[in-house]
Amino acid sequence: MREPSNRKVWIEQARARLRSTDRSPAGWGYRCDTKVAVEPTVLASLGLLATLDDELDRHIAVESANRIASSQRFDGSIGVDDDSTSPEWATPFAVLLWTAVRSHSREAELALDRILYRRGDPFDQGNDHVVGHNTKLVGWPWVEKTHSWVEPTAHALIALAARRRIDHPHAQEGVRLLLDRALPSGGWNYGNTTVYGRPLRPQPEPTGLALSALSLCGASANSAVVAGIAYLQQTLKDIRTPRSLGWGLIGLTACGARPQNADEMLTQAYNYIADQPTSAIDLGLLLLAAGEPIERLVGTVERQGDDRL
Repeated sequence: MREPSNRKVWIEQARARLRSTDRSPAGWGYRCDTKVAVEPTVLASLGLLATLDDELDRHIAVESANRIASSQRFDGSIGVDDDSTSPEWATPFAVLLWTAVRSHSREAELALDRILYRRGDPFDQGNDHVVGHNTKLVGWPWVEKTHSWVEPTAHALIALAARRRIDHPHAQEGVRLLLDRALPSGGWNYGNTTVYGRPLRPQPEPTGLALSALSLCGASANSAVVAGIAYLQQTLKDIRTPRSLGWGLIGLTACGARPQNADEMLTQAYNYIADQPTSAIDLGLLLLAAGEPIERLVGTVERQGDDRL
């Protein structure tokens, strides 16, 4: 089916912006004229691949994949940029890009082993019950020797699902952690459910990430996923910020619940930033939400896991 012309126009404009001055050699930084970093480089590259138009896009993505591979350390980890040895939370992003361009299999497997080695620190609340989640479940942290959080756990699970490694006990516990961190009202916050008995508010970005991970891991029938879908379907009606809308639509699409007006929402979101300086992450996420679903983009052929989780 032919794309609506306005959708095609903004996609071409966004791709052109990523190819031009926003881009440093073999990658992107968090802002223009800043050093190359893994997260914006991967999301921008995946956005180009998701809306692939010509060989230039693929060449750029492959060049970026090579750049990231050159920065991998001997233990398989990837820092947030070339100058950082820690934290390691960017490692799953590298796996996704290598998988999408079908390269660097050895590096990807080494990175996956490192991801499975990393663990958030659990703790015993005793009788205090300051926070409402199960603090003994182990997922992934932002920074080593700290507690597990929703977003890095979702990043890790998406990468593991892309390489069919979610049968590992650590991955299965990560799924249980995400389900435990779901808010009773629907959706996810950045890591807590309640603090001193007060429920926290859900946010679109971590909710979209959690839904993507849980869907890829085979937990899409869980009641927490169903409630998260309902939260995003309602909330995204009024949201046009690229990161919230982008991850939100990626999550809904992964769960088979993409809104019928998603293309219109993405067009509006791009038009709001068309005349403003913007980041590679924003453009990449809008393109990624507009193009191939993430499970097809990273080569996930079949979902694994147990919907009874």
